[in-house]
Formats: sequence, C-alpha cells, structure tokens
Amino acid sequence: MIYDKTYSPLRRTRRTLSVPASRLRAGSTARDVFLVHMRETDGGFECAEGVVPIEMPFAETPFKLYAVENGLISVNHVPQRNSDGMYAVFSRRNFYGYRLTDLPRSVTPADTARDTTRKDAWNVVLPERTLFANARNGQLLDYSEETGGLYGLQYAGRFFVVTEDKIVYTKMYCAENWELESNTDVQGSGTLTVPPECGDLVTGIVYRDDAYFFAQYGVWKLHMGGKVLNTKTMLYPHGGGEVIPNSCQVVDGHIYFLTTKGLWRFDGNKFERVPSPCLAKADLSAEVESGVCDGQYFAHVALADGNRRVVAYDPYFERDRFLAAEFASFGAKDKAYAIHGGVICELKGRGLSPDGDPCSLLCTISLIGNNPCAEWVRIEGEGEFTVEASTKEDGAAFAKGKAGEKLYLSRVLRGGELSLCISTFAEDFRIAGVTLGIGEDEQYDD
Repeated sequence: MIYDKTYSPLRRTRRTLSVPASRLRAGSTARDVFLVHMRETDGGFECAEGVVPIEMPFAETPFKLYAVENGLISVNHVPQRNSDGMYAVFSRRNFYGYRLTDLPRSVTPADTARDTTRKDAWNVVLPERTLFANARNGQLLDYSEETGGLYGLQYAGRFFVVTEDKIVYTKMYCAENWELESNTDVQGSGTLTVPPECGDLVTGIVYRDDAYFFAQYGVWKLHMGGKVLNTKTMLYPHGGGEVIPNSCQVVDGHIYFLTTKGLWRFDGNKFERVPSPCLAKADLSAEVESGVCDGQYFAHVALADGNRRVVAYDPYFERDRFLAAEFASFGAKDKAYAIHGGVICELKGRGLSPDGDPCSLLCTISLIGNNPCAEWVRIEGEGEFTVEASTKEDGAAFAKGKAGEKLYLSRVLRGGELSLCISTFAEDFRIAGVTLGIGEDEQYDD
C-alpha cells in the first residue's frame, strides 16, 4: 500500500547578526565595505573632515595647491597678465614676476644655512628649470636655465633634482647657479647617474637618515655621511607595478606610495601591499596629488566615472575612506588644504560635504543560512539614518529611523547577500555597528 507524505506549512525562524564597526571590513561576513565621508574612531564611524574657507590674500582664482612645511603655495591665473603665477599664501607674497610656462612638478622648503630651515623660501622644480623662491622679496632665482626635472627634495643641506635618468644636486646650503659640466668636486654641485635596471626615475623622498629615489619599478637609496657626499647607492626592486608620480609620503614610520597595482608601504627593507578598496576604484593613469595629515595618507585621485575624490588611508585602523566633496586641487603637510569652488579651504574637525552629499556606509553582508531573508536593520550608535537595502534575488527595500531602533524594511528581502547603504545628512552621528534581523523559512514534517 502506498501512502502520500504530507508536509506542514513553512515556518519562519528568526535570528540576529551583529557586526561591530571594527569588523565592517572586507572578509567572510562583510564584503565591499566603503566609507564615504565617514572616518573610523575608537567609538565607531563618525562624520569626516569638514572644509573651512581660509582668508585668501589675493583676488585671482587659484587652481593648483602645493602644501609644504611652513607654507602653502597656490598657482593662480592672472587675467590681466594672461598668464599663471605663484603665490605664497601665508607669507602674502606673489611671484608674478615670473610667468609660468608649465605647472611646478614640486615645491619644497629650502635650507640656505646650516641647522636652519627657512620658513619663507622654497625650491620650485619645473620641467625646464629649477627656481629658488624667496618670499621676503617675492623674487625667483634661477638655479640653472638648463636644470629642470620631475621632482626635488632637500637632504643634508643639499637640494636634489630628479630627472628621468640622473639626480642633480647643489653644493651645501647654496642657491647659486650649478656649474655641472665643470664641477669635479664631490662637495660642490654635481650629478649622479642612475642605472636603468628599474626604469626611469619618478620621484624622491627623505626617510630616516637617507634619501630614497623611486624609479618606475624599484627604489634607490642614497646615504650622505658628514660633509662628503657618499655616492654609493642600494637598489630595492619590487614587483608591485609601476610607481605613480607624486604619490610618496612618510606616514606612521613607513613610506607609503601608489603603483598601478594599488597602495604600498616600504620600511627601508621590504615592500608590503596595503588593502585599500577605495583606491582600487581609482584611475591611476590620471594625475595624483598626495599628502600627509594627522597620521593619515591622503591621495587626490580620479575615479573611473571621471570625478575626482580624496581618499584617506589611516594606518592605525588599517582602513581607507572617501571624502565626499570634489576638489580642484589638494595638498597636505601637517595640515590639509583643498580648492573647492575657487576658494582655498582647510580640512579640519568634522563637517558635511559642501556639495550637499550625505555621509554613507556602503557594504555587502553575507547572510548565510537556509533560505535567509532580511527583515530589519538596527544601527548601533547615535543619529538618524536612511537605509537602502537590496539583494540580487529580491530587489530593493528602504527604511528610515533613529539609531538603536529596529528599522523594518519596506519589504522582506530574500537572498544570500544583502547590500546596504546607510546614510545621514547630520554630522553629529556615530555608527558603532550594524545588527540585522534575519528570518529563515524551514519545512517541518508532520
């Protein structure tokens, strides 16, 4: 005899999944985590840096910034001269006597006396020449009409200019013209030719007691001992892609830099890839501006959609994030500055994006289970939020409310992965974690 087996209706069991802010990063439970104008603190996620306009001592509109120790240099277009000129913002001194035919590749402080760093003088490297900018009188002095390059750095009393295949240097504490061809004294000015094993030179930086010159695929270290230039170099090749110009900064005891394969750090001996999902979305074939402020690495990059955004990487939390505002130019050296709407602004405190965009947390959470479905979301912390949720299987749903409350989605969403966008237009919020209410449909036999 054959009996038909009957089943009872589906029964839904319920559970919760809690993910604290510190665990909201790419891994097994959370995936594709992005912070947009949010930064991590010991208490959770908070609003990121706000922009505060500074007093600009000029009428022209700036379009390029160089943040350096003890100063801020802007490049402005001067309509009445039909040319571009430099301005030392804090020294309130212009250098319009020299017409820029191209934008500076770098601006760095100049040491013109032993044990003294001037706060009103900078070395300006252009593609065709290198200039000494003196804010005391607004004058620009040519080092040499034939000495230009890609980057410049001040190291042990000398100024070094990086070109594609060589390094040109001055004699100690000197801003005079370089007599490169006639010089035979290593304590004077001269050149260092770099072998092409790692491609063309790109940039340079001072780290600990050495100067590091980055080529496309490796790093050359130069150490200067005492008054005599030690021309012995050490090569550190790496397989991390091609180094991006203007991307090297010293942060948290390491050199951080970008390559075509993402963000890396170097401790003088080994290279290490740094997980950075925000920078993974950057188009690194476009111009990059970088800086350091509050122990964080900043990079102003182009995205795939053509917009430009600042990405900040915090070594303490090992996390990167987007700033929401779009800037024309960016620079950071102890303090961070940006050009927004034709005005120079300082980044500090916390504040909403001037573009009116919300602060957002975007992530995908794996629900895992037997036919799971998302029913509600609770934001741990303070503030009022809008939640947009979606799954591939079931589309989108919405919720809105305060932190600490169960925010029931407009409809239950079935699927194994739940995408969330948690956003707010208030700056006084805190997200300590996210808790999900998950249902599972189970079949019980009679």
